[in-house]
Amino acid sequence: MTEACALLIRYDEIGLKGKNRNFFENCLLANIKRALSGIGGTEFSMPRGRILLNVGTKDAEECARQLKRIPGIASFSIGFKVKRDMDEISSLAIDLLKPRLKENQGLKFCVRTQRSDKSFPKTSPEINQEVGAAIMQAFGDAELTVSMKKPDCMLEVEIGHGETIVFDNRVEGIGGLPVGSAGEVLALLSGGIDSPVAAFMTVRRGCRAHSIFLTTGRIWDVEALTRLSVWQKFSIAIREKAFCMWFLSRTFRRRSVITVRPVTGWSYTGV
Repeated sequence: MTEACALLIRYDEIGLKGKNRNFFENCLLANIKRALSGIGGTEFSMPRGRILLNVGTKDAEECARQLKRIPGIASFSIGFKVKRDMDEISSLAIDLLKPRLKENQGLKFCVRTQRSDKSFPKTSPEINQEVGAAIMQAFGDAELTVSMKKPDCMLEVEIGHGETIVFDNRVEGIGGLPVGSAGEVLALLSGGIDSPVAAFMTVRRGCRAHSIFLTTGRIWDVEALTRLSVWQKFSIAIREKAFCMWFLSRTFRRRSVITVRPVTGWSYTGV
């Protein structure tokens, strides 16, 4: 194992775009860079249909935690780069499988290869067979079986143009479109959970959703604000630069007066 990890970030819906595909890709890349701005030593590249992030092993888990919260990412994997050599690929696959085998006797595994670089001398099925055979030979009499339909561990090999990555995990993302690719909306939040969920769905479609909450100053507003913290935490988590939370307080006297109600620890703006 090396001290550097490779995070392979995938998107799905963006890949269906036509001439404006670059706009969505650049928007997603900008959001990822913003979310990972506090992590040093990161290097980004954009092979066809992917975003590749090189980061230190110690920062890989923190990167994964941030990537789970970014709309536009379909899935991502944490793996390691190897030379374009079958012995190197098989050796790394064996190293990745060792801790899994210790934890789970009778492990079922499979190998799947994505070969975007067709100049590689072996086809994807041939790579699967050769790496799988090397694993079976390495572990000998261990309780290890191959299952292509329901594996406990799926080893994946990504052979691209210039880099080869082996990984044993695939983390699902939020999906959808990157925030900032579909304009801005204003979400009216109530005291329940339905309105934050609806606002989240607009964010997942690429909108930058500002939010507004109307309070009458009653006691139950405290409970409502507590529930709204779900939306506030999500807004901060994805580190979107233009999210605002508005709090309006309305008192009925001779005439209606609307004022902004500041709440400690919340992001808000004045009217």
